[in-house]
Amino acid sequence: MILDPFEVLSTDLLGRVGRLKTRKGNITTPALLPVVNPFIPNAVSASEIVDLGFQGVTTNAYLILRNAPECTSVHNLLKIESPVMTDSGAYQLLRYGTISVDQERIIAFQKRLESDIAVILDVPTGGYASEEQAMRTAIATYQRAVEALPLIKDDNRIWVAPIQGGPYTHIVDRIAAQTAALDYSMYAVGSPTELLEEYNVAPLARMVWVVRQRIPYGKPLHLFGAGHPIVFALFAALGCDTFDSAAYAIYARDDRYMTPYGTKRLKDLVELPCSCSICKKFSEAKELLDVPKPERERLLALHNLNICLQEEKAVRQAIREGRLWEYAKARCLAHPALKAAFRVLVEGAEKLIPFTRTRKRRGLFFYDHDDLNRPEVLAFKKFLKEKWFPRTSKVLLLRADKLEPHLERFFLNPPSDYQVCLWGGPFLIIPCEIAHTYPLSQFEAADCLISEEDVLWIADLLVAKGVSEVLLVRSGDPLESILLERLRSKGVQIQVCDKPPL
Repeated sequence: MILDPFEVLSTDLLGRVGRLKTRKGNITTPALLPVVNPFIPNAVSASEIVDLGFQGVTTNAYLILRNAPECTSVHNLLKIESPVMTDSGAYQLLRYGTISVDQERIIAFQKRLESDIAVILDVPTGGYASEEQAMRTAIATYQRAVEALPLIKDDNRIWVAPIQGGPYTHIVDRIAAQTAALDYSMYAVGSPTELLEEYNVAPLARMVWVVRQRIPYGKPLHLFGAGHPIVFALFAALGCDTFDSAAYAIYARDDRYMTPYGTKRLKDLVELPCSCSICKKFSEAKELLDVPKPERERLLALHNLNICLQEEKAVRQAIREGRLWEYAKARCLAHPALKAAFRVLVEGAEKLIPFTRTRKRRGLFFYDHDDLNRPEVLAFKKFLKEKWFPRTSKVLLLRADKLEPHLERFFLNPPSDYQVCLWGGPFLIIPCEIAHTYPLSQFEAADCLISEEDVLWIADLLVAKGVSEVLLVRSGDPLESILLERLRSKGVQIQVCDKPPL
């Protein structure tokens, strides 16, 4: 078993552009490894998928065992030399309730297939299991991970330990901690397909969050069944490095047309909103709809793959640029269920601070109050509370978005008897001495971001820092009265003026 196959190259939030090292070559993550079934006639082949630009594929070792038990090379079967991940048959177990193979046999068969990434035979929970069933399947999967260790000890491929427990995060947390101690090369979050099929994304996001907190940072995390491009950015931000899915083909069978922001029924489209090689062949959607079913299914599957590949690359670029928060949020605004799932990032943002770069190529975008919880803001607030001390107990407050050109000069050359601060922007309060450091003035923000709670935080910070007098330059903001009332209630002397004392 390869213990250190993963190298982190670039980070943002919990997303990583990484290098996953396999025997057949490296995979740059985050990456989708589309699922192929070599026994379906006329299906998009593994070689076609690789020719499109995907770095590898996933196939099912259990299906190969049933249909081609004499097979000794999965690469020869699929006719590719790229990395291949083999699943063990847990999906069939989830769907049909039983499979006719035990773990020892399926592990031995995956070794014989010479796959590059292999999965132990887990017991899937499913998205809607009872708590009792979730506990039973999670414990059973962990026990199988323990039992598999002597079977894979000296094997030179990446072995994956799935973590089960379904939407019961207390079970997932316990099992993830135990499984992480086994030191597998790679881990996976199991059984998300049912949740994703119904856009019930928030429970899955919480599962991924819990698992990522428990497994070592240097270990890659796989998410089974996540094949729609609309979720790639979110789950990359939560720490997933690889995905697999047959959604591209399943959707094509039902004439469903993928876009990065959702799925369309082909019959509901007039034009094809894509310029991939497939869509460029048709001037209208009806022309594609008129293609005979078998060929139309292939063409739609190829289009769906193109959209997935485009999104995979876009997510990696967002990580490299340090804008994964904005990118994931934009994708999550496409559906209310995804917006709810984005709350997992918002609520856990403090834990993202160590993984968020302090220098980026561009400024930050703030769209709404949720963005005041992004790691860069929380890190700055932490700095203010722990390390900033005013030069004097007298503070002059200027409204951040009301700073006129002549006040800018004043702000850069403040009077010595005042600590001058800007208040009211996404960073709440900024001492003049550091106002032009990144990202305190390198951002674009919507109006009315801050709330009453934020204003109370500003007042309490000033009091905690020993401020006894405040001179506030009136801006007309309704929140001013709340700020001043809080300061007065804490014993701070208040003065209000229309212009600063130039």
